[in-house]
Amino acid sequence: DKIYETNQYRVREQIMIQFREAKIEDLAGNQLGLIKKRISRNINNLFDGVTLREVHLPEFSYYLQ
Repeated sequence: DKIYETNQYRVREQIMIQFREAKIEDLAGNQLGLIKKRISRNINNLFDGVTLREVHLPEFSYYLQ
């Protein structure tokens, strides 16, 4: 919790990057697992020695421009 509190903006940035780089097909409900894995991998790389085991996306929606 302490690591997250001091780095929450870096975590948020990594999550936003993954969603921005995702293809439309990746945003389908059954493909969110791929995005979750990428988020987990990037955050684990960001914080050496920390292991993020799971990513939850309680609310998710997107729109096409």
